[in-house]
Amino acid sequence: MGIGAGVAKPLEYVRFRGLSIKYGTIGMNLDAANNVIVEDCDLSLHSDSSLTVDGSLNSVVNVVANYAGCRGISVAGGDQPSLTRGNNTVTGCSAQRYARWTRTYNPGLSFGGVGNTYSGNLVANAPHIGMIGGGNDHLFFNNTFERLVYEVSDSGAWYSGRSWAHRGSKLYNNTFLHCKDLEPTYLGSLATHGIYYDD
Repeated sequence: MGIGAGVAKPLEYVRFRGLSIKYGTIGMNLDAANNVIVEDCDLSLHSDSSLTVDGSLNSVVNVVANYAGCRGISVAGGDQPSLTRGNNTVTGCSAQRYARWTRTYNPGLSFGGVGNTYSGNLVANAPHIGMIGGGNDHLFFNNTFERLVYEVSDSGAWYSGRSWAHRGSKLYNNTFLHCKDLEPTYLGSLATHGIYYDD
């Protein structure tokens, strides 16, 4: 974030607390962020996405990201070839009633990189996936996934896969409630899941 002589400079050691940013295209986009905290913010009602953070040692805490037109919160960081950890955390956030414009493949929370933690979040009330991403050595625990994947088949509330290199992540103590297809299926049988590791 920040432009100098045409080159993006990293955003470091900044705290955003108690902000309410609404009714835009994108709430906050923090690229190359390190040691940044986004805390107790309401980033709801954007036509595209609520929050994107990419970097290391960042914390997203108690952020509300509801009613996004596309995706809610995206947090990634770390380097896969070297397995360098990003050590980002996403805790106590709410992403509900997102994917209002683009109904599929726009999650409430997306993840990527290496060694990030996603805990105690509520992802709910959306037609397709709750969380999607890839990478290595992530932790997912105490999250609640509720009323998801209700307009699709061949999908899951938590969704990853498509690479044998994406290893070492752990999911535990997560709750999945009412994650099922409510629309008629024309090709094959219903195939919605809580956890879906594709292909």
